Amino acid sequence: MTRLACMALLALLAFVAAPPTQAASPPTAWLRVDGPSHAGTQIALARDGSGALNVVSAQGDPATITDTLVANDGRTIGSSTIATGFDGTGGLALLRMPDGSLRLLAAGGIRRGLGSHAVGINSFIRPFGSATWSLDPTVYGGAVANAADELGATIAGNGWVFSTWSGAIVHIGFQPSDGDPSYQPDCCGADPQLVTDVSGAVFLAWISNGHFAGTFVREIWPSESSVFALPSGTTSGSFGLAAPFGHGAYVAYVDPTHQKVQLYSYLAGIQTLASGSFQVAKVFRALGGRLWVMWGSGNGGIWVTRSNMAVTRFEPAQHLTLPPRTNGSYNAEGEGAHGPLELFADVFTGRSDRGFWRTHVVPRATLKIRATYENIVRPNDLAHPTDVTIRYTLTDAGDPISKVPVLVNFPDGDLRFAMTDKHGVAEVSFGLWNHKRLKSLPKIHVNVPGYSIVVENRGV
Repeated sequence: MTRLACMALLALLAFVAAPPTQAASPPTAWLRVDGPSHAGTQIALARDGSGALNVVSAQGDPATITDTLVANDGRTIGSSTIATGFDGTGGLALLRMPDGSLRLLAAGGIRRGLGSHAVGINSFIRPFGSATWSLDPTVYGGAVANAADELGATIAGNGWVFSTWSGAIVHIGFQPSDGDPSYQPDCCGADPQLVTDVSGAVFLAWISNGHFAGTFVREIWPSESSVFALPSGTTSGSFGLAAPFGHGAYVAYVDPTHQKVQLYSYLAGIQTLASGSFQVAKVFRALGGRLWVMWGSGNGGIWVTRSNMAVTRFEPAQHLTLPPRTNGSYNAEGEGAHGPLELFADVFTGRSDRGFWRTHVVPRATLKIRATYENIVRPNDLAHPTDVTIRYTLTDAGDPISKVPVLVNFPDGDLRFAMTDKHGVAEVSFGLWNHKRLKSLPKIHVNVPGYSIVVENRGV
């Protein structure tokens, strides 16, 4: 497909969606994952059968590869060593296999001094229910894979394992003889990523520096569908690919010409989420068909938001400050399939300190409060009260949140209790004498586990 054809089709597919509003937040708490020296270029993420998030990182020269376990509330709950003396701190990809085991793919060599036939993509396996990793001696990919800074991997609907590295080279299986076709039409392709949607279809996206510079995306299995070229930047780590718990795939990227953060749905359309000079945009799978999206830069921090289940509206965006003395932001990874987002930012701090840092982000619910007044008798009749109704509407990026108790505390000590219904609405009604209006809204207590809350008052 030509550049003009790509751009014309994207313009036809573009639609307007409700962009996230932006809300300020306090300084962000970050935990270092690796660094300050000889940190890896990529981390790998996957949840095991217990629900814990496995965070695999490589550091050192030669490298030690470590698996750190993170609970759903962001606490670190354990760690283990996968390998020592590994020759490489490049691409990593982690898969949870159909039998519950974890398989790590790591670019490099199991030790220094190996020939080209013995380096490339190495596999380490942790059986289901075990805490011990073992080496699979099969290596594939050769010298090009050995030098890869980024790896992508996914499992297709039929159980095949797809992996990818520089040049948009895609390998199926673990045997060297399985072949390594490239999807890059010319020179050169970088930072490929793979995802599988609920139908089992596999999607590939990568940065192209060829005839058309930008991000390419296409379905590659079970059929090889159209390639779409997105007008993104070409900086390594600057785009993201995700498949929600639904059909299709999404690409988040920064359009440097128009200075917009865009979210592209494969074969569907584009949403603009923010405007400004940003370096990185990423998208991650979330609960119930939702998506987490982040964007940011080294000097402005990071913005994070989560969509509704239809991916048409977004919660108020949260601004996250980066670790102290940050001078650059290069990449980000995340995992939000269980609700909160574990976000990992690859940043440069100080004069020579580059590595990944981690923070825990909970979604934001919106509570809208509105008071309405009604007098069923003559306006100058002071013998009857004015009926007042306060409506509380609780939503998650526009989706209603039901069965949440709302406790209303009036200045005279009166307490009222209401419960949000299937529309996310709770109401409290009372009377005011002498045609008075509320000077202020009564205090409320609302607790939604797993959320922070943004309150929007619509006046008294």
